Amino acid sequence: MPGLPVWTRLCPVDVLRHPVVAGVAELLAAPDIQAALHEGQRAGTYPAEVVAALRRIGVARLYTDEAEVFHLCGLNAIAAAVDGSLAITLGVNALALLPVHLGAGPELRARVFKKINDGAFAAMLLTELDHGSNLLRNEAAATPHPDGGYRLSGEKHLINGATHHDVLVALMRTARGGAVAFGDFSVFCVDRDDSVEALPRWSTLPARAADIAGVRFHGTHVPEDSLIGKLGDGFSLVQRTLTLSRGGISGLASGSASGALALALAYAHTRDVYGAPIVGLDAIADHLVAHAELDLVTAAMAVKAAVAANALGIGAAIYTAAAKLACCALAEEAVEQGRRVVSSRALLADRPYENSSATSPSTACSTAPAT
Repeated sequence: MPGLPVWTRLCPVDVLRHPVVAGVAELLAAPDIQAALHEGQRAGTYPAEVVAALRRIGVARLYTDEAEVFHLCGLNAIAAAVDGSLAITLGVNALALLPVHLGAGPELRARVFKKINDGAFAAMLLTELDHGSNLLRNEAAATPHPDGGYRLSGEKHLINGATHHDVLVALMRTARGGAVAFGDFSVFCVDRDDSVEALPRWSTLPARAADIAGVRFHGTHVPEDSLIGKLGDGFSLVQRTLTLSRGGISGLASGSASGALALALAYAHTRDVYGAPIVGLDAIADHLVAHAELDLVTAAMAVKAAVAANALGIGAAIYTAAAKLACCALAEEAVEQGRRVVSSRALLADRPYENSSATSPSTACSTAPAT
């Protein structure tokens, strides 16, 4: 099964020196954990037990006061090398909490981070089914509440963590301006309660175990201090959030390419068709070499995006955007090389290659946070 991705070797910071990152890597290397994730992918069930184990070793520390670009990107790469559903389940926390890091006041930040450190996971509520990526057409609204604060109504869809995660960071319409109304939206931090309905999960391929579903607000009351930043700053805050988070997606793509290579190599070294492992066949070797080259290039670009985001912050927009686009495309090419090695067995649902994060990085990354 997959080990550490090449991303971790290229990164200028040894992310494995952080005890939590090292603990995650050790946990995900355990055969029983990998078996549980494999079964979850096959059955399409949320990896609740693995998530609980990760919480116990302190994964929340990476999202709150200790949040740091290299550790978060490394976490994405390490998880994606083993299981795509788990990678985006973890990654959505970094995405959802970025607005809190960027725009929340000290009291709100402390309150949210305490919930995360106490075991809650976060979800980012951006998209609506009828409007796709055009957030400026969204209709889910926050209106003034008679008792103070705001009342939330409407639906969000294709949300990662929509049924299992309890801290909901939601982009809501708070005004109606002109044709291009950048100031009509605000971001709220919402605690899930009985007025928040979890809608049925969407069936996704790959990342079948990911909790991709919808959320419906039934007049949900949020206090005034749940507003992140200022009223009307929501769209700008989301733009800054997505600018930074794209570097994490490139790390996820890099991990997918590395995980696919590990599976393809293991198969080539053990599959005996003609009296010896097929790794000795020229055609197989050609595919493995091409896969390794693509894995290395993907990791190099993903690490450069992380370095830029760490050094420049929002100023790294050109690097993170290019890396998200290119790394997903390169990882898709890498996975295809591995698929040719595994051949028809890559289509069998109970086999590791089809059932891992390696199935289709471009699809997995488009399901991931930051799209």
